[in-house]
Amino acid sequence: MVPSLVFSVPIVKQTWAGQAGHLEYYSDYADSSIPTVDLGIPNTDRGHCGKTFAILERFLNHTHDKIPWLVIVDDDTLIRMVFSREAIRRLLASKCRCYSNDAPDDMVLGMCFSGLGIPVTHSPLFHQARPVDYPKDYLSHQVPVSFHKHWNIDPVKVYFTWLAPAEEDRARQQSRRGLKEEL
Repeated sequence: MVPSLVFSVPIVKQTWAGQAGHLEYYSDYADSSIPTVDLGIPNTDRGHCGKTFAILERFLNHTHDKIPWLVIVDDDTLIRMVFSREAIRRLLASKCRCYSNDAPDDMVLGMCFSGLGIPVTHSPLFHQARPVDYPKDYLSHQVPVSFHKHWNIDPVKVYFTWLAPAEEDRARQQSRRGLKEEL
């Protein structure tokens, strides 16, 4: 079993998994105990372009058309990339692809989307480090979306301190979910 998956699955389940309408775990092999989906792409130590494109293809071809957004989460990041179904459709219909499985996916995707005229929104609220790596004043003036790196921190505590919806937001979500079920 891949150590990062063993570590990350409980974190996902303890944090934002309950808010996800459809959730899949991807790996370079299938494991029914998690369960993981084998993407057929070997794991790499550097970039994950091949794996990211395989996820995009799976989303477009194997999920219901009514799911409008894909959020990709890495094993050491609470939230990493967010894509609209239309952007994925246009990307995969183009000839733009990874030059290798271990190419940096964020750079390749940025070049592809730019070449296709698909706007990419950069948000400084997706942080590339842990909360302890930033000055307190810097983070106190924003509502972060995500942090990267789980070493020497408790990612569940980071989630509930910085990222979890406020109690009133959770109550609003529950009442909307109940309303949808009634309809």
